[in-house]
Amino acid sequence: MTWNVGGASILQALPHIQRILDRGVTILFLQEIKFLPTDERIIKKALEQLSSNYVVHVARGRPTAEVTEGSHNKAQRWAVATFLHREAFKTGATITRAWAPELQRQGMEHLGHGRVQWLETVTAEGKAIWIANLHQIAGNDLQARQRILLALQSRIAEKAGQLGILGGDFNAAELGGRANFAA
Repeated sequence: MTWNVGGASILQALPHIQRILDRGVTILFLQEIKFLPTDERIIKKALEQLSSNYVVHVARGRPTAEVTEGSHNKAQRWAVATFLHREAFKTGATITRAWAPELQRQGMEHLGHGRVQWLETVTAEGKAIWIANLHQIAGNDLQARQRILLALQSRIAEKAGQLGILGGDFNAAELGGRANFAA
């Protein structure tokens, strides 16, 4: 299951996330989690305490440009989070991996900070699996969108023959549009 929290306060979304986890989903992908850098530990702890049946992995970005909220300017972080059910995965074997070494070589790794998360783990049955959570860039920046997709495609190709799950918010509208998103 995947949910773009959409910039709403993650703390306000916690009861809804709790209800989803109570349903026993195998994986829950969250995107567009926004928080202040000073709240990072609070947010991570709040997510971890939602259910003892899950392990949560958070990939956070660097603070974004200053945004104005009321009379306060605040630098926010963006993040994606992935909840893995302990009965479906050997969560102690889960490793977060770099997903786009070619972007790093090009000095473009900032494109994916807080937008893409790559996990490698093992199913309860002992099968290796990769799991990627994507929050694709929206808007008119076609080059940035394509760089992320090409880097992800390259990483997936390296894992040919291995089980994998790609989930998230693909922002599949036409460039610059906010209509006709894929469901």
